Amino acid sequence: MSPNNKPKSLTNREKQLIRFLRQLEWGQVRVRVENGQPVLIYEAIKTLRLGDAGAALPNTGSKSVG
Repeated sequence: MSPNNKPKSLTNREKQLIRFLRQLEWGQVRVRVENGQPVLIYEAIKTLRLGDAGAALPNTGSKSVG
């Protein structure tokens, strides 16, 4: 970014994408982008990394957002 440009504030779509990613915590996401903006989350697969500690398993699986 050049020194004369002010940083843009996030759009509503960008905020929604960030919220979704934070809730996902760990996994994979495929996002469609048009004109530099996220438009659609095609699929999100939540992944759980197994460790040595015996913690309760949260719900896992595919999520669709539309």
